Amino acid sequence: MAELENAVDARLFASGIAAATTVFQALKPGDSVIAPKVMYWALRKWLQTFGVDAGLNVRFVDTTNLDELRVAIDEKHPLLFGWKHQVTRFGQLLILQQ
Repeated sequence: MAELENAVDARLFASGIAAATTVFQALKPGDSVIAPKVMYWALRKWLQTFGVDAGLNVRFVDTTNLDELRVAIDEKHPLLFGWKHQVTRFGQLLILQQ
């Protein structure tokens, strides 16, 4: 898989939620996450329960609102999480910040 994607390494997961929760579990207590308000319900629930219980600071934002995203990023959240269809919006935000 890594070779196909021209990557150094790759990991395969049985589901998207398995991949996502693995990323969140790699964070340390006190780390912050920005996640979309509208997202897969099971992952949102996981973040609200297990993520918060693990000490993560989870903030849900309206990813269609670039101003709200800009404010959230300015607060120095280290992980901006989004689904594939949101990448363009995040890209627009990063361009605006430059």
